[in-house]
Amino acid sequence: MVQLVGGLLAISSIVGRNYEDFSGGKNRRRVFQYAKKLYDRFIEEYGSPFCRDIHMKLFGRTFNFFDPKEYAEFEKLGGHIDKCPSVSGNVARWAAEIILDEIKVKK
Repeated sequence: MVQLVGGLLAISSIVGRNYEDFSGGKNRRRVFQYAKKLYDRFIEEYGSPFCRDIHMKLFGRTFNFFDPKEYAEFEKLGGHIDKCPSVSGNVARWAAEIILDEIKVKK
């Protein structure tokens, strides 16, 4: 879920409201359509925004990070080498594509 939230923050920093429009205005909900694009793409790829479900998709199992043996197994299987970083990379790419599409629309 952390990766998805990071992408949503990036999108809202570009597409979201400024301070003057915060209490209302025509752009009040504009960011929602862009956030939904990212959320829908994430769900399409991973099926859920929750780490346990993403772990199930990527590893075929979940991990209890409070258990040192399970955490070690997660690391051994590449959890922080290529699995979770690939999720972060995908979200960053998708968010950038959404932002760039918005910038093209504004021009």
